[in-house]
Amino acid sequence: MDNALRPALMKVGEDKSDIPVRGASKFENGGYIYTFKTTGTIENFDGIEPI
Repeated sequence: MDNALRPALMKVGEDKSDIPVRGASKFENGGYIYTFKTTGTIENFDGIEPI
């Protein structure tokens, strides 16, 4: 899992379509796929990040 999570989190802020608090909205590496989706605003949001 570290093949996806750590590199994905290093990309925080690169994806301008999402709230910049975790990783990219989608990242693939070594057969792993990390996704991050949010709802709300930077002040009050919910997020889900399956790997």
